Amino acid sequence: MAAETVAPETNEVLPLTIERHIARRTWGRLRQLAIEVSGDRVTVRGCAPSYYVKQLAIQACLEVADTARPRLDVDITVTPEVAPPLG
Repeated sequence: MAAETVAPETNEVLPLTIERHIARRTWGRLRQLAIEVSGDRVTVRGCAPSYYVKQLAIQACLEVADTARPRLDVDITVTPEVAPPLG
């Protein structure tokens, strides 16, 4: 998959760009995704079902941050999905 280039964004558009890119790279598997922008700092929080999905989300953040140049904090926890009990 080729890296998508993203033009520098304003503080209102940057969170949406990051969110879309993460959703695309992780196939929507990151839960409770929250993105906060404060000055030049971007904080990404969420829950991933595996370390692989967390890695994909971090890579997506880095791809967007490479063009926008914010300071990036990633706080993604890995919590396996639990299937509901049968019966």
